[in-house]
Amino acid sequence: MSEKIWRVIRDTSRTLQHGFTYQAHPPSAAAGLAVQRYLEKHHLIHRCRQAGERLSSKLETLCDHSHVGDVRGKGLLQVVEFVEDSAGRRPFAGGLRISKRIFANLRSRGVLVYPGSGTADGGSGDHILVAPPFIIEDAEIDWLARQIGEAVTEVCDGAATGAHSG
Repeated sequence: MSEKIWRVIRDTSRTLQHGFTYQAHPPSAAAGLAVQRYLEKHHLIHRCRQAGERLSSKLETLCDHSHVGDVRGKGLLQVVEFVEDSAGRRPFAGGLRISKRIFANLRSRGVLVYPGSGTADGGSGDHILVAPPFIIEDAEIDWLARQIGEAVTEVCDGAATGAHSG
């Protein structure tokens, strides 16, 4: 903290109480260390990195879709952005609720993602955040990317023609 702040505390005989319930709590520290050891022993961080590269690669193929404006992210945290026109990168109108409709479509397929909207101008602009567990297997990544592609086709192609699918 700055000198100005600590002098006020010192000169007014006040205390500065701060911290977290489990800060320096021995059982929590032991549990955290055990998790780190398990991750290291089983090479799970390396495996997660590989899974993230596969997910990124599979999702990037969605950029061929006329309503996918961008795929970006790092590792197993990826974003798929939806646009009305990928050539001009024009977002869908906010009232179409594209990300929420894609979320609903994917949920019905057994896929959970995080929908986001308003990212272009506060009202329009849609995306989903894809964040699978780091224990995801290669076959599941392939299936996940296929499900997202199918949902994008069903929802976005329908929205572009004025239909309101799933």
